[in-house]
Amino acid sequence: MRSMKRTNKLLVSLAVIGSLLCSGNSLVHVNASDSSNEIVNFPDANLKKALLNIGVDTSGDGNITRGELAARSDSLGMGNGMGSLNLGNQGITNLTGLEYAVNVTSIALNKNKISDLSPLAKLNKLESIGLGFSNITDLSPLANLTGVRLLTLEGNGISDLSPLATMSGLEYLYLQGNKISDIRPLAKLNNLKIIQFFNNAISDISPLSNLSSLREVNLVTNKVSDISPLARLKGLQILYLSENTINDISPLSNLTGLKELHLDFNTVSDVSPLANLTGLQNLLLDDNRINNVAPLAKLIRLEDIGLNKNEISDVSPLRNLTNLKKLYLPNNKIRDLSPLSQLTDLKELVLSNNDISNIAELSKLINLKSLGLSKNKIVDTSPLSQLIGLKELSLDDNQVSDVTPLSKLMNLEILWLTNNPIRDLSPLSKLNSLRDLRTDDSNKSTIEPTAKGVSDGGFYNTDRVITYDKGTAMLNNKPFANGGTVSEEGGYTLDIIDKTGIVTSIHFIIDKTPPVVTGVSSEGVYDTDTIITFNEGTATLNGKSFSSSGKISADGEYILVVTDQASNRVTINFTLNRAAPGVRGVSDGGFYNTDKVITFEQGTATLNDKPFSSGDKVSEDGTYTLVVTGMEGKRTTIRFSIYKIAPVVTGVSVGGTYNSAKVITFDHGTATLNDQPFKNGDMISDSGAYKLVVTDKAGNRTTIEFTIKIELRGASDWAKADLLSASEIGLTQPVRELIFTKDITREQFSEIAVKLYEVLKAATVPQGKDNPFKDTVNPEILKAYQLGIVIGTAADQFSPDALITREQLATMLKRVLDRTELTISKGKSVEFADQGGFSSYAADSIDFMSSIDVIKGITENTFGSKQNATIEQAVIMAKRMHDKTAPLKKVDTKKQPEAEPAATTNTFDGNLFELYIHQSHPQPDGSKVNYYGFFNKSSFTLPSYSAIYVTAGTSFVKFEEDHYNYHFGGKVVVANHSSQPKVFQVRDIDYTALQQIYRDNMGTVTRPDGTPQILTATGPYIRMISFKGDFDESKPYANYINEKKDLFVGDWMTVRMK
Repeated sequence: MRSMKRTNKLLVSLAVIGSLLCSGNSLVHVNASDSSNEIVNFPDANLKKALLNIGVDTSGDGNITRGELAARSDSLGMGNGMGSLNLGNQGITNLTGLEYAVNVTSIALNKNKISDLSPLAKLNKLESIGLGFSNITDLSPLANLTGVRLLTLEGNGISDLSPLATMSGLEYLYLQGNKISDIRPLAKLNNLKIIQFFNNAISDISPLSNLSSLREVNLVTNKVSDISPLARLKGLQILYLSENTINDISPLSNLTGLKELHLDFNTVSDVSPLANLTGLQNLLLDDNRINNVAPLAKLIRLEDIGLNKNEISDVSPLRNLTNLKKLYLPNNKIRDLSPLSQLTDLKELVLSNNDISNIAELSKLINLKSLGLSKNKIVDTSPLSQLIGLKELSLDDNQVSDVTPLSKLMNLEILWLTNNPIRDLSPLSKLNSLRDLRTDDSNKSTIEPTAKGVSDGGFYNTDRVITYDKGTAMLNNKPFANGGTVSEEGGYTLDIIDKTGIVTSIHFIIDKTPPVVTGVSSEGVYDTDTIITFNEGTATLNGKSFSSSGKISADGEYILVVTDQASNRVTINFTLNRAAPGVRGVSDGGFYNTDKVITFEQGTATLNDKPFSSGDKVSEDGTYTLVVTGMEGKRTTIRFSIYKIAPVVTGVSVGGTYNSAKVITFDHGTATLNDQPFKNGDMISDSGAYKLVVTDKAGNRTTIEFTIKIELRGASDWAKADLLSASEIGLTQPVRELIFTKDITREQFSEIAVKLYEVLKAATVPQGKDNPFKDTVNPEILKAYQLGIVIGTAADQFSPDALITREQLATMLKRVLDRTELTISKGKSVEFADQGGFSSYAADSIDFMSSIDVIKGITENTFGSKQNATIEQAVIMAKRMHDKTAPLKKVDTKKQPEAEPAATTNTFDGNLFELYIHQSHPQPDGSKVNYYGFFNKSSFTLPSYSAIYVTAGTSFVKFEEDHYNYHFGGKVVVANHSSQPKVFQVRDIDYTALQQIYRDNMGTVTRPDGTPQILTATGPYIRMISFKGDFDESKPYANYINEKKDLFVGDWMTVRMK
């Protein structure tokens, strides 16, 4: 549970990078006399490749000249990235060649393996250098780069900082994760504002004592015990001192500008020096020796305080800290919670592992979202029934027996109840938001999921339709839909998982194959003792129990019944007549693919009623009946068949390669595909290499190896099944190399329309002789023009690259139908709210096509006539038209959405949302500071596997110049992790968490001339990103973009007030 365990934060303030990239330095020109055309030699091929990838080779000849490197500049301060070289994580080991990049202001070389920095030594325009995690130990080549303001060196093996002593321009220095113990070389870097020392070996911090510009210092995980050198740093706002050996914090008593202070994992016992730090908003004191929190009583601006694992019993000094949003007090000695009852703004409260039995006072904390009460002495949970906003609750290791009061907490998502004497969990069954419920195994049977259609340990010989009452299911580790059918033979494990994590497992077997019997066959007649075996199940012989491998010796007529565990049954009637003639060479019911020589020991015979002699050969294909009559008139009858012709396969041929789905048929026999059973007439729609083996009863075999290569590039999940069917009739052929979610052009649809016409008419359209257009010679366009399906945009212009709207698509499809002279009856007209906006030429076509379900609305009541159509939509609509006139065999598909998702580039923009004032806070001077939110003022469709992100800028750095925010920033507003599009109605989205990035007053900065400037916010900005599959929204989406796992990355768009 996230809020049950306090996690230390490490603030990395890199927002300045964007501003550093925008400085307007003068340009160092390289002319012909300076060998600007000389090709630069790069010993490291990875470095050259990385430079080529970011466009340094402006001539496109595959080489990089000195002049091209020197031209990498942003001399006008446009913030266009031209002054930067982003070369991170490229496997670079040698920087030789970069010495000619004399005008770059920013270079990123993080996550490489670099030992020698000397090529950077004379790049005097540099203001920002990134060398994190790059195997660096020697910094001496950087010593003369006095213009550098930002230097990141985290995660290296650096111990000597002396080269930094002369880098007087440094403002932002990141040294976390190195081997540093001596920081004396930094003592005169008076411009430093932020410095990160996390995870080094520093004990003496006296060199920091005169760096009065510092506003943020991170010394987490070092060896510091004396912090007196910090006493003079009055400008400090953020100070991280976690995981050191500090017990005296008196030097901090006058740092009244501090807003965030971390002192966790030290040996502090006296916090009185903090009493006057009234500006503190965030305070971490976990894992110390504190028993008295009275000095904190006046820190009324505190919003977040951590006091985990101390010796606190009295929390009354905290009663007036009414701005607290998060309070962490686990692992103390607290009994009385009454002082906390006034802290009604609390959203997270953790009190685990104390001495609490009475929680009545918590009933007033109605804004709580997360509450931790594990390891106490709680019996009665009724006070919690009022906390209806709770999403996370931990009550592990208490004395709770009745969970009925918790049944009112309908917003609970996480609930932990292990190690309690609970008998009945059924009151929790209505908590529909629960996704993580932890209880003892003995409790789970009261709420675990149940299934119908199969039972644990069951055997079945028919298809099974399986339903379950809640949760989701996996069948043999693959997703399984409620109400799904299991048909294939085999062993199965069905795991049903409800949203709380409780699992019901059911093991069952489907066996449709009857037992196999050897020794006798139906209607067989045998003249010697017979031994009968069967491979499974139990048997009766003439109604009595019979065991496999039993011998039959007595003459007579017999009925053998063998039944397996799945109730499959085989019944064999046979006769034992030891005086009857024996036959060799064929057996009753046999199928053969070779000539057969037949012998018998006695008597005379006929074959298909014609005389037959012992030792004769049967060669011709056909079905035969052999009757041998022996002594005493006893008769043996054998029926058999000879087939020498192998099965004939249609749909694929040996060695064939196909770029569409294929339906395969064969005239007789049974088949396997890649060693799995294959049904006659099934469609293969997945790309891959295949081996089809068709075998008939006589053992004749046809083997065909072939390949299917179907690429539905970028196709939406909802569309793939129909696109595969469309590929079988050739409708994807004209666009098979394109990305199916892109908007379709006039040229592309003309080709699809001609293909549809040819399929419907079963004829090829002849090439037209006349071409009235000057901008195309595409023969398919001319065919479509000749048929009257398309017309030009002007007398001599076709505009092949122009995009097609949905109403144009409906019109052209109607023309295809009209030209084929096929008739489809019009259905019931669909009323669309936006039909007043239909173009007059298109209204009838839209009415007809929507009435027969060929083209649907983008929502239930909106057609979207002026929106562009995508390639996949056009292909599927053409397929629907085909299906209306000539039904064909289809693969199983998922239910299609009621409305087709429109192209993402035309359905999502900033105008869908409206900015409003969420909260207004009066100020002492009579002014107000506003906090904002925004909501969707129109309905819209969010594609599958996509998310909307929000970010903002400030007046100090233009948003377009802030490299991180502009390219990779943003927080998730809403995400769709489903494989189906999701429709949002008006005000479904109401986002109010903007205050961290967008509000009236974003703080104050001091400009280079010494004047203060109040920062104002710009934006907010939103963008939509679609991914190729499901995604982890906690990870930066830059990872997916870099790995090419994105389908669409939208532009940032501004959300405005009404």
